[in-house]
Amino acid sequence: MEIKKVVITGDAFFLDRHQDLFKAMSQHLEHLEYLPYGKLDLTRPAEVLLIFIYKMVRQLSVKDADRLLGKNSRIFMMKSHQTERKIRQLGYRPDLVFH
Repeated sequence: MEIKKVVITGDAFFLDRHQDLFKAMSQHLEHLEYLPYGKLDLTRPAEVLLIFIYKMVRQLSVKDADRLLGKNSRIFMMKSHQTERKIRQLGYRPDLVFH
């Protein structure tokens, strides 16, 4: 199987940090697309409240906020599911996804 279409997901810091690698890869691919993630599209009131609390705690202590909420598995799963939906909505089917 030849890999021609690649999608790379990640936060802005990750995409920027590995920018040179992705540029080198793009020379060997037909299509390379970035799907950055960051802010969640929150729909449920509980999720909105969770983010609000995180921002308030973060103002006092970044370490505590990340320990309590920032590295929360639920937040990670919500971002991951949202990114997977974006991948499915692409107008093509990628051969490889870095997610």
